Formats: sequence, C-alpha cells, structure tokens
Amino acid sequence: MMRKTFIHHDGALGDLLLSLPVITLLRKKTGFVHLAGGIEAVELLLEAGMIDEASSAGSVRYVSLYGDAVMSGLRDFLSGFDCAVVFTTRMDSALVRNIASVVSDTRIVLTIPPQGVQKHVAEFRSHQFTYYADLVDPPRLSLPSERMEQARKYLCSAGHDFSRPLISVHPGSGGARKCWPTGSYCELLAKLRHWRDPFILLFSGPAEEESVSDVLQAYIVNNPGRSAHIRNAELALVSAHLCMSDLYIGNDSGISHLAASLGIRSLVFFGPSDPVLWKPLGGNVRVVQSGMECVPCGDEKSRECRERKCLAAVSVESIYAAARNHLNDACV
Repeated sequence: MMRKTFIHHDGALGDLLLSLPVITLLRKKTGFVHLAGGIEAVELLLEAGMIDEASSAGSVRYVSLYGDAVMSGLRDFLSGFDCAVVFTTRMDSALVRNIASVVSDTRIVLTIPPQGVQKHVAEFRSHQFTYYADLVDPPRLSLPSERMEQARKYLCSAGHDFSRPLISVHPGSGGARKCWPTGSYCELLAKLRHWRDPFILLFSGPAEEESVSDVLQAYIVNNPGRSAHIRNAELALVSAHLCMSDLYIGNDSGISHLAASLGIRSLVFFGPSDPVLWKPLGGNVRVVQSGMECVPCGDEKSRECRERKCLAAVSVESIYAAARNHLNDACV
C-alpha cells in the first residue's frame, strides 16, 4: 500500500546526493516521495525520475516551519502525507517540531556523524533505518533522451565530433580552500592536450570567483573548436554534458558529487575535508590527496589556513598520470 512521504532536505547539492540512497529506499518502501529542498537539485531529481514531486524548501510556503505555529495552508498541505522524514543536524529544532505537529509519523535523519565517528555520511544516514540492509549499490542518475540530445547538439556546435576523448573539468567549489590551484589545472590541460588532444569541457557556476571564470574563458578563446565553457547552466543540462564525458576532474564540490552519481570516471581533490566521511558515492571515483600530515584538518582549521599547501602539494604530473590511466580504461 502506498504511503505518501514528505521529505525535507535543505542541504546543498553534494549533501543531497549523499542522501540519495536513503531517499531512493524510502521511495521504494512507501511508493511516493515529495522532496522539498534546493530547487535546482530537486528539479534535477524529479527529471531523473528519482522522486515523484518537488518543491523549494526556501519558498514562502515553508516559512512558518521555522516559527511558533504552522500556517493553515501549509498545515493542509502537510496533512496530505502519511509520513515525513526530516534531514537535519538538530533533533530539537522548530522545523522538526512543526512538521511533527502535523504529520504524526515523522522521522529524523541526523546528517553528520558525532565527532570521532569515522563513518561515511551516506552510511551513517542509511543506518538510521532498520531496513538499511536493502541498500545495495548507490543509485545512479540518468537523464531523459531529450536532455541528452540537447547536450549533444551543443557539443557538436562547439566543435566536438566525438572522435576523441571528452574531459570535463570543474576547477571551482563552494570555498576556495577546497580548490586545487587554477594554475595547476591549466598545466594539466596543456599536458593532456599534447597527449591525446581531448575536447575539454569546463564548468563554472555562481559560487566561483570571477578570476577563475576569467581564466576558463581565456582558455576557451585560446583553444577554439577544442573546448567549451558551461557557465551558470541548470543542473539537468550540466548533468547531460557530464554523462557524455570520458573523465571528470574536479574539487570537493557538488558538481563532483553529481559526476559520481552519474557513474562518470572521476578524479576528485580533497584537502581540508575528510573523504572517509564525504567522498562522492560510486565505484568510479578516485580521491586525490597530498601526503601532508595536516590533511584533513576540517572546516574550522581550514578557514584559518591562508596557504592551502595541502592542495598545492598535489603535483600536476601525478594527476596527469592518473588521468591517462583513467582515459585508457574508459576507451578500452
């Protein structure tokens, strides 16, 4: 029997994708999931067929969840659900109390393990359900054929004839302290160009520093017909382009988690964050870290670090070798 389930998850893209195993399992068990979250991310999951309905957790509709009482319109909406699941860092928040006041069968999923617990966050979240054993492999996103054709046409118009490897690169992140130096990315792309002359697809979004976007645009100007820059595109279109890639290279970011969820062979740089907890899901992901003793230091310490030696210490040569191995495997 179907049980309509309301899920509230206001985490960023990467955090939401780390919850996707639980969301997928809940949909399998209940038959219907409405997901309230970041609007672009939930619309992507809706288009990928991973959920049944979507709404923006930041919309006016949900404002009263953070106050003393739930507004009548929202109360009527929530009362149409049989159960609710709230992904949160706090069990005693007004958000949790207000949803539970309307939907009696409300479950809380704590999103971050207690300090000292070295368990991947996806595993930590799924183990809060008694039927977590039903989880097998991380769910893989797929896009409708129309969306894939849209990406293919764009790549063709940019000069890609699909006769050579396609490498997608996202050199940005939500925080500069998580980024491999932009200059190192440029050196890497130059080395790869001389090896197999791949088509380079560069990504940037609103979170990137303007200087990074300027460097990417300069690369496009200097490599016409061999590269393209996807800037501030909707996530579904970004996903479709990633799907066509033979290799993805990026930092610890939401786009890296997206590439992993699409099954793309990926090289992902980790500096202050701990990949034991935060590694993107999937068997095609290789984490790249330096051997410095301070790695990982965590968010608080990384904010005080001005030099970011941990990421600068990762050599271009080592990533070039790893990229070649990944490409050789992908093209076999």
